[in-house]
Amino acid sequence: MDGPEAITLLEYAVRFYIYAEYRLCEEPIDRYDPKINAQHTQECLKQLLSLYSACDSSSKNRVEFESLYLLFNLCQTEALQHYYELPSDIRKDEVLKQTFSICLDYYLRNYIRVLKGLKSKCFTQHPLLLCAFHRNLSQLQMNALRIMAHGFSSKALKYPLHHLADQLWFDDSDACVSVCQFCGLQVQGQEWVVFLKTSFREPEKKIQSVHISGIDSLLCQRPLCKLLLHKDKPIELSVLKQRTDNSCEPRTTTVPPCGVFTEYNQSKPHSGRGRGRGRGRGRGRTGQEEKYSMAKGQSERTCQGQVSGVNLLGYESENKTNMCENNMENESVRSETNATFVKKEIKQSVLRKAERFTGESWEEELFTTEDMKIPTT
Repeated sequence: MDGPEAITLLEYAVRFYIYAEYRLCEEPIDRYDPKINAQHTQECLKQLLSLYSACDSSSKNRVEFESLYLLFNLCQTEALQHYYELPSDIRKDEVLKQTFSICLDYYLRNYIRVLKGLKSKCFTQHPLLLCAFHRNLSQLQMNALRIMAHGFSSKALKYPLHHLADQLWFDDSDACVSVCQFCGLQVQGQEWVVFLKTSFREPEKKIQSVHISGIDSLLCQRPLCKLLLHKDKPIELSVLKQRTDNSCEPRTTTVPPCGVFTEYNQSKPHSGRGRGRGRGRGRGRTGQEEKYSMAKGQSERTCQGQVSGVNLLGYESENKTNMCENNMENESVRSETNATFVKKEIKQSVLRKAERFTGESWEEELFTTEDMKIPTT
């Protein structure tokens, strides 16, 4: 799939991933993995942008996804460089220009200006852009607190807590207090923050992302079909319930298993032990000898003319002018012959096992058996 169909499919996927990352940001790791979701989003975004560049006709949604790419990779210089590689007509779009300005402010560490710019009309009309930015909000808040701890470092000065919460997009003072204490800053009386560069410490763990009431209200104003698919009505899914002629029916009959394996399993039940390498010293050796000798016998039957054949269990057999004539034998006769050989080999393998040296592994026992040597003509 390529061209317009692939572009449409990737656009739907990117919108869904970005929306899911915001909606599920508070879920535990066993229900939602943000790292895997971010990887899928990044792959779809890059593939989508490459399709935009490859297709001659520009998509009407390209500005939206170019902006999503910039906000999703807010602190990446690669994203800033990508902006200058875009065609001039796309860079002149107002939404993309403001998005690039916000990314540049973030790169210059002007975090307050970043948050003020995101309150403009361009972003409130496109809430998915705010969802793409939201993944970087907790890191922005910590970076801003670090700068303020160094810039306003004083034991005599106090910063109003409610003003700090409003500037850094905290929903309430309690959320701001928890983040400040998480970074080692002192909060006095739930009203003031004391910034000291010596008290600020880098959190050992990443700050947990939480929902923002302002973004929630913008998302609730738009139905999902409009937000993710840009459609006024949801897609009709009744076609999935219709029955077709090619529908798979449950099997009415079952195919019996292969008779060879059924007979072998019934005559020689396996205990589940001694199948590993070097374990049990000889357990399961009979089955290995059978496979080894069967392979030898098959290789001998492929030869033409007079040969000294080796049967399935490694014993000498009579010379035959054409070994391929074995295929013409009666099936019942061969089954009885094989059963007799198997019983005889089981009995002999038990006797050989008792005579073997105890320190020898089962592989050495198998390949040093004298009666399994192929005779020379």
